[in-house]
Amino acid sequence: MIRDIRYSQKVSWIKSLGDISVFLILIAAFWIIMMPKAPTFLIKNTFPWLEIFVLAITLRYGLASGLIFIFGIFGITMLFTHHYNLHAFQNGSLFVGYLVSVILCAEFKTYWSRKDSILVERNNYLSRQFEKLVYQFSMLQLSHDRLEQSLISKPVSLRQALQELSQLLSQKEGGELTSSIASRYLQLLAYYCNMERAGLYLLQHGQLAETPIASFGLEDVNLQKSPLIDACLENENTVYFSVTSLKFDQYGAYIAAVPFKNSEGHLMGVLLIQEMPFLSFSDETLEQLSLLLSYVADSYSDVHESHAIIERYPFCPSSFAFELIQLIYCAKKFDIESTLFVFHIQSKKYSSVILNEIQQQKRGLDLMFSHEKNDVIICCVLLPLTSINLSNLYLDRIRNLLSERHNIRFHEDDNYITYNQIGLLKVQDGLTLLGEIFGELVEENLSVDLPSLS
Repeated sequence: MIRDIRYSQKVSWIKSLGDISVFLILIAAFWIIMMPKAPTFLIKNTFPWLEIFVLAITLRYGLASGLIFIFGIFGITMLFTHHYNLHAFQNGSLFVGYLVSVILCAEFKTYWSRKDSILVERNNYLSRQFEKLVYQFSMLQLSHDRLEQSLISKPVSLRQALQELSQLLSQKEGGELTSSIASRYLQLLAYYCNMERAGLYLLQHGQLAETPIASFGLEDVNLQKSPLIDACLENENTVYFSVTSLKFDQYGAYIAAVPFKNSEGHLMGVLLIQEMPFLSFSDETLEQLSLLLSYVADSYSDVHESHAIIERYPFCPSSFAFELIQLIYCAKKFDIESTLFVFHIQSKKYSSVILNEIQQQKRGLDLMFSHEKNDVIICCVLLPLTSINLSNLYLDRIRNLLSERHNIRFHEDDNYITYNQIGLLKVQDGLTLLGEIFGELVEENLSVDLPSLS
């Protein structure tokens, strides 16, 4: 789920104006106290004390607040000089100097706030990717354990089953989590986690829907009141009652509530469990269930956000389309560079060799997919947070490996493989970019000489 997550140190205008008002009141009060002895104390003293307030306000709140503070000081000055018939401020050079100070400090604040926002956004993106990697690793481990336990009776891994459902969600359901696809997800979760009665309730305007989008074994599907629901919505964590608590009827109809949220923390609903075998009702099972729900939520978020791309280019993985949209957003809003390589492999004989080398050189955050069109294999490699200059190192590494391991050398005679290097800073949107990639072949290219393997 893409949201405007730009980091800013600006506080609300109410707090800004409140702090400015406090400073002005303190200055006016100090002026009144000192007026009989030194009516121009703040101006004619050796050290320009007003400059401290001007710098503090401008560096904290920016240009607009600094100007408001300056004109407030100017108004107070004119009021007191007129009331006491003083002429200390007829020369306006002092306030012109304050205005120049405000402009310089505001420029300094804007520059470093922008730098800080870029760094924070990069860290946020890396944190989200790290969370996804943790979920994927845990998911892979869980799927492997389950596959070992039931290799003969169920020769299909849990991860593979979830991936097939994700493809079904993107291709047939139009990116929307309908009741039919949610029921299939829930049946799969109930099968692997031994749930007997459960329902998935989605959030609507901050409240859970009265009826579930999918249920399993429930006699009464209407939402019933339970302290578990309030605790789950408040903490966004899995909550359940202990075995001793289950003796009392006042705890409601549910024994556990698992949040339905993605790896970015966006809560979309709650899975309410009404009945579960005693031996299966454990912390480990609930953790596995929470992990599986997060995987489902991530799949839905990716498909939902990138539905326009997937609908037009169904061969594009939803994860690739989603990350492409995110990185284009970061490039447009924060000037954070990322690079997309597009390889066109025109020799099927060596395509597997080249694709294998490209796949092996992927970093942890890099994404890749390939598609064949008009007897040409188009391979897209997305390098997040990588500038054009740094991506040249990746290209050099590919070139050297093809040359050393397979005697494939780049030159400009033949057209076995071509590539295009695209910086996302100049890209308008992902749909247009993929349209240019798959609509026609790129013109800028390099070539390689492919040796004979006979």
